[in-house]
Amino acid sequence: MAYDEGTRVMHKKTAGIVLAAGRSERLGRPKQFVMLGDKPVIRHVCENAVASELDRIVVVVGHRAEDVTEAIGKEFCDGDRLRTVYNPHYRSGMGRSLQMGLSQVQELYLSVMILLGDQPFVTPALINHLLRRFYSSGKDICIPVHKGRRGNPVILGCRFYNDIMKIKGDRGARDIVRDNSNAVETVEIGDERYFMDVDTCEDYEILRAIYDRIFQDCS
Repeated sequence: MAYDEGTRVMHKKTAGIVLAAGRSERLGRPKQFVMLGDKPVIRHVCENAVASELDRIVVVVGHRAEDVTEAIGKEFCDGDRLRTVYNPHYRSGMGRSLQMGLSQVQELYLSVMILLGDQPFVTPALINHLLRRFYSSGKDICIPVHKGRRGNPVILGCRFYNDIMKIKGDRGARDIVRDNSNAVETVEIGDERYFMDVDTCEDYEILRAIYDRIFQDCS
């Protein structure tokens, strides 16, 4: 599951918005806290984002916000690149969290990458690969695709900031992508494991088994 780091991403800047405010009702416990190796999933996600060429990362927290911040690492959250912001309306769905994150960066950045707080296999190299394709394409949306299936993270240009601020409920940016197909740059991803998340206990067991196998192969 490796991408070449290649040259540094062009001198454009993109902010990352990590969505980590949900209650994880399908899993039955906060997915941000489940462990992979010696770290919770949300810590893996944040470390990958910070190790990438994203210029700034905002992690949107909500349900059990203090515990999520602790899982990330308070010392990590006090760094120059990453900080958390609390969404008091997290029960309203993903849209409010995305809007909260965007409100922190929209005046400074012409594009944002939306990352999910339960996708620990989205590596720094993959993030950089998507950024390079986004910048070189001239398009306003960039999404990874595996065998026709669209996934995350998604990059959106400032052209769509007003549309993001109008989102209602738990839909995220999917309608924006659907309604603007001519603005989309798709990037084929060869391994579906990049898209893996933790929605159910079965998802977690599969993800943990893959992580353990990768770790053993690297040891």
